[in-house]
Amino acid sequence: MRKRLRFQTVRGRMIAGYAGVFLVIILLLNMITYYMTVRILTERNKETYEKVLTAAEEVLTDKLSIFASNARLIMENETVQKVLSMEEDTQGMYMGVERRNRLQAVSRTFTNSISDLGGIYLFDNSGKLFYQDPFRTSIEVEDQVHYEEIEKEDWFEAGVGAKGKEIFYGKDLLYGSDTMFSCVKVINELNTTRKIGLMVMTIRKEALRSVIGTLPVEKDEYLLLNDEDLVYRTGDPVTEEEIPYAQLLETGKKNLTITVHVCKDDRWRIAHLVENRYLFADAGTLRRMIISLAVFASVLMLITSILQASWITRPLQEFKEDIARVGQGEREFTHTYEDDEIGRIGQEFQRMVVDKLELQERVAKESLLRKESELQLLQSQINPHFLYNTLETLYWMAMAEDAEDVADLTQSLSEIFKISLNNGEEFISVRDEIRFIEDYLHIQNVRFEDKFLVRILVDEEIQDRKIPKQILQPFVENAIYHGLEPKLEKGNLTITGTCREGMLIFTVADDGAGIDPGTDVTKGYAVSNVIQRVALYYGEQAEVRFESEPGQGTTVTIVLPDEKETLRG
Repeated sequence: MRKRLRFQTVRGRMIAGYAGVFLVIILLLNMITYYMTVRILTERNKETYEKVLTAAEEVLTDKLSIFASNARLIMENETVQKVLSMEEDTQGMYMGVERRNRLQAVSRTFTNSISDLGGIYLFDNSGKLFYQDPFRTSIEVEDQVHYEEIEKEDWFEAGVGAKGKEIFYGKDLLYGSDTMFSCVKVINELNTTRKIGLMVMTIRKEALRSVIGTLPVEKDEYLLLNDEDLVYRTGDPVTEEEIPYAQLLETGKKNLTITVHVCKDDRWRIAHLVENRYLFADAGTLRRMIISLAVFASVLMLITSILQASWITRPLQEFKEDIARVGQGEREFTHTYEDDEIGRIGQEFQRMVVDKLELQERVAKESLLRKESELQLLQSQINPHFLYNTLETLYWMAMAEDAEDVADLTQSLSEIFKISLNNGEEFISVRDEIRFIEDYLHIQNVRFEDKFLVRILVDEEIQDRKIPKQILQPFVENAIYHGLEPKLEKGNLTITGTCREGMLIFTVADDGAGIDPGTDVTKGYAVSNVIQRVALYYGEQAEVRFESEPGQGTTVTIVLPDEKETLRG
């Protein structure tokens, strides 16, 4: 399976890579944008509806204040105070006729003047009842209202504990009606604050319609709750599940955004509910726009990737063709590369091929030169052996005839041939090379009758170093024949050898005629042979330099590496 998914070309992998990265970026951008939009919409929705619900609380406070004020007016009414303070011994649940008649006029005034007031129920401390409720029959009252039971209710204890303060409940405490809510107030004697009775007011829930009922709704819902009781709701139901609204506000629901405002009287809460699909409709539209843009961008990216991949892989294809052409033996390149990362690889390859060809040619020439040198050395060993043996014979004959000068020259010449043979080895010690030069100069001084003074200054520490044999003699010979011989007076020849910074440095200096400007000092066979041999053994690490001034003399400097491991071959 993995092999099937592999792309066979760099171009294909590049296109797939670009496409993959771009699609991941687009996907992440889509997700981040969507969730950020959802988050912003949620926060703005809560901020907006928190302001709406805060304004609704002000309306609620005003509404409840009206009923609370009227409850206080009833409590402070002189007739109510006197009637509830009376004591009477009557049978049944109602107050006596006299007391009821006196309260009748008062209660009728309030029920007629207070909009949405359902009924007024007054109890004295003995539980005797007076009520004014146009919505209830005496049968319903006698069946539902029992003071003995009321005293056991929590709301009764709460009302007594409130010490005359009005307490609103979001339900009908007396009859359990869905259309009413209640206000409970203990009636105290004005002068002593002694409890003289209890008042329960039933109020139509429609009275609170102006709190949330007039708010604009569209696929959302407003709720007004008192403790656990739903007092009023408006709008479209956002859930079909049978979940108490109080529980829904506490636990929430995944598909809903719920904003809850707790009023100053924390028993009252106002809430706004809306389904996320309506709230985030704009986010969905934005997501669809992003997806459409992503599709367009993906197509554009694919086209761009193909062009970009082609632009990158074209020099690679040319590079491949160059490699194949070199492999077939061709030595010329038809492609030129730009000066970028891939182009520099192609340029470096072409340079390496050219360098390799030049190196092969140089190695071939050096190999040919070495073979020629070996052949010349082999041929030259025949005569020196014969001459060496002959010179040894002449030396002993001269000694026998007491011809010491002849014997001395013969011995020097014999040593020269002996060192040049060197048992067929190409390298000799610096000590033997200097001894070779000394014998050679002894013969030349005899010939030229001590026309030049020789100084040899070679450090003792390099005497045992190995160097190619006879690399100093050609320069000594040139110094004698071309520098000192034309000079009328006696000349000086100085040979030095030392080691500095890992290099052996030899100089051959004369104070002779010097070299005319423009003269090619390397055209001589012996000198060119030395230069070729040094280059063959040491390569670019070695150097032969000429310094000369006409009439002042010439200095030749030979620089060789001090490490034998640097020798080639």
